[in-house]
Amino acid sequence: MRLILSKYRLGALAAMVAVGFYLLLPLLEASLKTDHWAIIALSMFSILLIAAGKSDERVFGRGWLLLLSALAFLLHIALDIQKLVYLSGMFLIVFTISECFKLSFKKTVWITVCGVLMLPVPYGLEQSVGVWLATIEAEMFVTLAQLLDLPVYRYGSQVVSGEVTVTINTNCSGTLLFIPAFLGCLVCASIRDISLKGKLGIIASALPIAIGVNLLRLSVLLILNFQAPEDLVNTFHDFLGWFIMPVVWLLPVLIFLPLNELVLPDIRLWSEQTAAFAFALTVSSVSYTALSVTEKTDIEVISEVPNYVAGWVGERTDISAEEQKIISADFLSRKTFYAPTSERQLILTAIFHEDSNKSQQHSSAICFRALGWIVSHVEFQDENIDASIEHLLVRSHAQVQAVAEIVAEIPGKKGRLRLQIVEDPKIPLSARRAVALQFLEQIQSRLGKQS
Repeated sequence: MRLILSKYRLGALAAMVAVGFYLLLPLLEASLKTDHWAIIALSMFSILLIAAGKSDERVFGRGWLLLLSALAFLLHIALDIQKLVYLSGMFLIVFTISECFKLSFKKTVWITVCGVLMLPVPYGLEQSVGVWLATIEAEMFVTLAQLLDLPVYRYGSQVVSGEVTVTINTNCSGTLLFIPAFLGCLVCASIRDISLKGKLGIIASALPIAIGVNLLRLSVLLILNFQAPEDLVNTFHDFLGWFIMPVVWLLPVLIFLPLNELVLPDIRLWSEQTAAFAFALTVSSVSYTALSVTEKTDIEVISEVPNYVAGWVGERTDISAEEQKIISADFLSRKTFYAPTSERQLILTAIFHEDSNKSQQHSSAICFRALGWIVSHVEFQDENIDASIEHLLVRSHAQVQAVAEIVAEIPGKKGRLRLQIVEDPKIPLSARRAVALQFLEQIQSRLGKQS
């Protein structure tokens, strides 16, 4: 391998980075539709800053990165976990960067950690930590406000003042800011020539920095929510969301890293490597576009709920653009149904994700908790009908709702269909279950399967 790299080094590196980018392109493509692209950009910039810094340490072999890349890809084949493909591509790219800059073993480890942070953390972990952190931040904000004699109180992760309620959900918590803060701390710890204890101290400061900056951001947003028009609040909220990530990355750099120790990458010194990377990215993008064949599902047929179900009559209900963006479904529909012989009514939302993991991320329990509702499980039981039905009670202050959620696989197709039925909790559970089964039977009949 060393002989090949010495003779055809630039071509071999370009080929490796092309393969690495090709494996990462699905993640990069998906990140353009979400806020995750900011994390990827900050991770790559952190890698370049660490790589460009001075290094007097002995260069260590980097074959272990190739082994990790191959191992991740083989595990993907064995376990069918898409994230392992991204991990394999990331290891290849880190290997090529390490080779180009002739990095030491320690610096290679630093940039490997930055590369791993490009990958989304497991959604369950993010949600559990995010909900907990949102509640803590709401409590801290309310405590501070009450010390200032402001008439606010907390209900779960909701902050209430008079008739106005603001929810600090997982997207608003410091969870999203922890990664950019951690990346900034990694840059400082890797560049500074200090003891291991000092480096660990810098890294440990990422969490309080993220929480502190987020509390300041929330204070501004909450004050605006209580005082300003809704359009202004939404505009400022979106702007602050984009602006805050580079700020929270930069803050530890300004605090812990003397500017004379920060070396910016000089592209002129690495013109050949830069050209090779640009060429490899172009080849990867063209190849990915030409070779990737996406299995398209007839979403309208499998997901749309008819207007007449066992005597119930439905009419379409609008879904806000903000909610559509959050759910990010391949198909999303909502209807209000009215009972044939009583004043009973329910709201049914049909959600279809071709990615089953993404569908799981948007379960009713997770989403209601993220919005500040208190969720209790009434019953969860597989009905042995190629689907599952989960019954919940969700509460926000005096408002209580009964939620029945049906999750059905699509025969012969990738993806998962999720039906959420919301109605009055005064309706007996047996009656709610019967209606859920009626809707499920109608959908399964539509899918060509009789329950």
